[in-house]
Amino acid sequence: MSDIRLVTGVQSRTQVAQDDRFLAVAGDRIGNMYTKRWLDALVSEGRVFCANAGTVTTPLTFGAGSIDTTEPDLFVACDSNFVITPIEIRVKMEAYGTSAIFELMAATGTDGVAGTDTDLVAGTNICNLRSDAPFTAQAQIGHSSAADATYMTTNVCEFWRDGLMKAVTTGTADDDSPMPPQTFVWNIFEHGFSPLLVGSSQLMVFAAAQASQGFITFIFAEEPLSRYN
Repeated sequence: MSDIRLVTGVQSRTQVAQDDRFLAVAGDRIGNMYTKRWLDALVSEGRVFCANAGTVTTPLTFGAGSIDTTEPDLFVACDSNFVITPIEIRVKMEAYGTSAIFELMAATGTDGVAGTDTDLVAGTNICNLRSDAPFTAQAQIGHSSAADATYMTTNVCEFWRDGLMKAVTTGTADDDSPMPPQTFVWNIFEHGFSPLLVGSSQLMVFAAAQASQGFITFIFAEEPLSRYN
């Protein structure tokens, strides 16, 4: 006869310092074994966050023209003691300006510097997906660069590309266009992978058109580096 025993704990799970060690099965306080997806488990633990660049009815003004690597529209710097897993990047466009190309790109790497931008604030624009917020995000996130950022130089991975060959703002550029401003989404489950920001590393998002405006939502998991090393 089998006897399965659980170790309870949601907010702070017990960890061991070495690999190849036996651990008890995790569960809740009434004995239900966890069968959640890894992401749901991280949300339950309080390790998943939402960063909002642009809020309610106030959009950001993105970099004008084509992509300028010194002018990221969202800059994410991972703390040296943590690991960030991007879950979703959502770019909601409200205007493109004059009809022209729209370029969208997200990249990761190291040695990037934010330069002058507007910082998002933990607990205000960077919020825990658990309403009681057992952890505070340690990532430094900013938007609307003044074109003085330093682009990443090491292990640079442009993992998401999207855009439009002709971006049209309905109602100003072309009233007859069937293509209104759109929402562009990179999602870990839809794309089947995610880069990892391990320790001191960065992620940049660019959304460039002639005079583009919109919102960026960044969903990410942030875990202690000790879980990976």
